Amino acid sequence: MIRGLAVMLMVFHHLFAFPERISYSYFAPLDFAGLHLETILAYYGRICISIFAFLTGYGMIQKEQNKEYQSIRRGYGSAMRQLTKFLLRFWLVYAIWVPLGIVRGSYEWEARTFFRGLLGLNCKYNQEWWYVSEYIKILLVFPIAAYLIRRGKKSKYITCAIAGVSLLFSMKGNTFANVFLCSFIGMIAAEYCIFDVLDDRLRRRGRFAYIVFMVSCIGILASRVVWSQGTLTDFFYAPILIWVCSCALKSKYCLKVCGAVLKVVGRYSTYIWLTHTFFAYYYFQKLCFAPYCSWLIFAWCLLLSALSGIVLEPIAAGIERHLRVMKA
Repeated sequence: MIRGLAVMLMVFHHLFAFPERISYSYFAPLDFAGLHLETILAYYGRICISIFAFLTGYGMIQKEQNKEYQSIRRGYGSAMRQLTKFLLRFWLVYAIWVPLGIVRGSYEWEARTFFRGLLGLNCKYNQEWWYVSEYIKILLVFPIAAYLIRRGKKSKYITCAIAGVSLLFSMKGNTFANVFLCSFIGMIAAEYCIFDVLDDRLRRRGRFAYIVFMVSCIGILASRVVWSQGTLTDFFYAPILIWVCSCALKSKYCLKVCGAVLKVVGRYSTYIWLTHTFFAYYYFQKLCFAPYCSWLIFAWCLLLSALSGIVLEPIAAGIERHLRVMKA
C-alpha cells in the first residue's frame, strides 16, 4: 500500500510540477489566489523516490530468506533474483514503448543508445528512467551493506560510518549516495524493527501520547514544504511519512476506503513508474489531459499506466514460471 501511495505521489508530481512540459491547460480546483495547494502537493511528490529507496532496503531485509545475507555470496544470489525480476518487467516495457517511439518518429534509431538503455546506462528515451540505474546499484551493494549491519558488536559503528559517508556524498550532490542513504536507513529500520518498537512503546504510554507524537510527526512533514532543499533532506522525511501512513492505514476505516485501491496501485507500481510519463509527456499528452480537471487527469493517467501492468504482468509471471521450470 505504501508503494502504491509513493507511485501516486510520483504521477501527481510529474503531471503538475513541471508546467513548462505541459502543452494543454487544465483546471486545478484546489489552487486559489495566493494558496496553490495542488502545486504544493505536486512539488511535495518528489519525496516518492526516497520512499521507494527506503522500501527497497526495508523489503529486502524483511524477506524470509534474509538469513542468507549473513553470507555475502548467498546475499548476492538473492539480490540477483530480485534484479532479474525487475529487469524482466523493465525489458517488457522497453520492448513495447521504445520501438513505438521510434516508429512514431519521437526517437531516432541508434543501436548503441538502444542497447545501453536496456541496461539502464542511459535514459534518453524516458528521462524518468534515471532511477533504473540507481535501483540496480542499490541491489548490487545491498548484500555487502546488509552483511556489515549484522557484524555483531561492531555493527553499530559500521552502520554509523556508512550512513555518515553516504550523507557526506549526498550533500555534495551525488545522486546514488542520496538514494542509497534512504535505502540504508530502510535496512536499519527493518533490521532493528524500529517501527514495531516505536509503535509498541507509544501504545504503552497511552492514546494521548500516541496522538501527540503523531501530530508532531505530521507537523515535521508539513515543515518540508518550507525547509526542504530538493530531495537532499528526504532521507529524514521519508521514514516519518511512511510510519505515519502505515499507522493511518492500520485503521479499519482507511483499510476499507483506501486499502483496496492502494494495493492494486502498489501491485502495478513498477509499470506505472515506467510508463506514466509516456502519457504525461512523450506520446499521448493530449489524451492524458483530456479530462481537463487536475484530479480527473491524475486518475486517468494512473489508470492508463496501470493498464500496461495489467496486460504485461501475466506475461512476466509466465516467463518467470517457465524459467523456474527450465532451472529445475
